[in-house]
This record gives sequence, structure tokens and C-alpha cells, in this order.
Amino acid sequence: MSSDEIYNLAEAADLVGRTTGSFYTQKNREALQEYGASVGGAEGWAIPRSALIKIGWMNEDGTVNASRRGRPAAAVDPADADMTDPFVLVKLPPEVLAKEIGRLNSELLVARSENEQLRQTLDKVLAK
Repeated sequence: MSSDEIYNLAEAADLVGRTTGSFYTQKNREALQEYGASVGGAEGWAIPRSALIKIGWMNEDGTVNASRRGRPAAAVDPADADMTDPFVLVKLPPEVLAKEIGRLNSELLVARSENEQLRQTLDKVLAK
């Protein structure tokens, strides 16, 4: 697969795991045009692979950055994973998820302790 391969709108959307509608947003359309894509018009869309890489939807090695829409995407790098996106979470290895759960449990314990301290301080202030 050449780095200069050109895709139509449907092909590009399938390739990067996004809806075709995400290509139509002004920000994305302008970014694609800036990187050499022809968007819309009589001849349709012509999107170079390099444009998909430059806007961050595809990596240089051909893997796809995680989709925010839940459509299939290639491997997710755990270091860059959005731990708030359920469609990303299902693609992560169990050990990464276990580590994140442990981190969140630790944060929860700290927050509960701080909450209890604040509650005790408030009770003392209100008792005066």
C-alpha cells in the first residue's frame, strides 16, 4: 500500500473507523483540504492517505487511531488511550484495564478521605 494512495469518502471513513459525517465538519473538511484532499464537488472526495495521517486519524504504520464513534479501529496504544471512551476501553488488554481500575480505586480512597476531613471541619465550624 502506497503512502500516496487515494480514497473516496466511504473508503476513507471505513479505513479510519469514522462516520462519513465526521468528514463533513468544517474543521475536518478544512484540515483535509489543507493536506491535499479534494472534498466534495462534481468529482466527489479524493483523500490521500497522507492527509489521514496528518490530521491524526491514521498512524504512519497504517494503524488507525481509536474511533470516537465505536466503529472498528485498529490497535489502541494504551499510553494514549482515552480511558473515558467505552469504545476504546473494549480494545485494551485486561492488564491495562486492571491497572486503570487500581489507579481509580486509589483516587477514590483519597477523595473519600478528603471528603471526610472536610465534613468534619464543616461540622466543627457549624457547631460554633
